[in-house]
Amino acid sequence: FQPGTDYRIISHADMSIGLGICADLTEESHATNIRAAGATVYAVGALLRETAFARESALLQKYATALNMTVLFANFAPGYVGSNLESVGKSSIWANGGELIAQAPDNEDGEALVVAEVRADGSWRGQVLSLF
Repeated sequence: FQPGTDYRIISHADMSIGLGICADLTEESHATNIRAAGATVYAVGALLRETAFARESALLQKYATALNMTVLFANFAPGYVGSNLESVGKSSIWANGGELIAQAPDNEDGEALVVAEVRADGSWRGQVLSLF
């Protein structure tokens, strides 16, 4: 990955997915440009620690609301330490419109998979599956 303005969109089923990594999530213009490129889902992976989670998850929820797109956030499992930062966990999914659908815990019970599905009527169902 490198900085640029060529926003690639991945098609899967009836979704168009735009990707973000790390600090992309703090740049509102990135999410806005992903949406303008046709994404209906914004998938972001980053390592967030406790001190940044409230601020940055609020940004992700704002993107889901303001840009009317589903937002997926994948964080490292709680307790993981990388680059001297300790992850808080809490991988999350917000529906387009901003409703929190599912969020992994912030404890050290192990790794989890956050899953959400959109039903035929447009409503969402989410769950967190423990991997251990």
